[in-house]
Amino acid sequence: MMLNKFYLLDADRPEVQRALDHYARAHQAVNAAKKALSRLNARGFTFDRERGLGLTFRRVEDAHGIKGMSKLSLMELPPLSHHVTKLPPFEVPCYVGYPDKRTRAGQELEDELLNFNHLVLSWEWSLEEALGIYRGLSACDQSRSHYCAAFALADGRVIVKESVERSTPTGEGQLRSENDPVIPEWAIEITEAEFDVLKDLPRYTREHPEPASV
Repeated sequence: MMLNKFYLLDADRPEVQRALDHYARAHQAVNAAKKALSRLNARGFTFDRERGLGLTFRRVEDAHGIKGMSKLSLMELPPLSHHVTKLPPFEVPCYVGYPDKRTRAGQELEDELLNFNHLVLSWEWSLEEALGIYRGLSACDQSRSHYCAAFALADGRVIVKESVERSTPTGEGQLRSENDPVIPEWAIEITEAEFDVLKDLPRYTREHPEPASV
């Protein structure tokens, strides 16, 4: 039983070019925010349902001088929820600290982390949104999530994986976009094997795409 379909979107299409421009701008915003946060010497980010976004450090000393940070604690196991998926891989053991919301400095630090997380999540789905394809649904039971995922290649082409299964979630804690996936009529359907080959090619990171090689 086929669970997914795969497509190739040509780099010459104006729709693809506009989507890549949107994707690149979103990425630039993330990089700017990440550069601003680099002063904190943090290794990465984590999320706790009660305490919110936190920062991870290799050493306790790395967090010295950060205003508004709570006392660090040792984390030996990966967190249950790690929202910032496009940052470097989460490493344990490490030390984790959260903004101290009782202080003004802690509130300002929390606002900065929330803004950064929002930019990352917006960038993560910016290509799909710009192409007008289904963003996906998420439920409390993550195994029921179905979505379209787009990947931009260095030569300006875009590949898409579409879930064949459609479902309309109901109940608390379940979200979906308004419409089912709408793949463009001009998209070229490819095999899963072809998709896997293309997915291993360099990703889109430059202002000017490289010529297609595959």
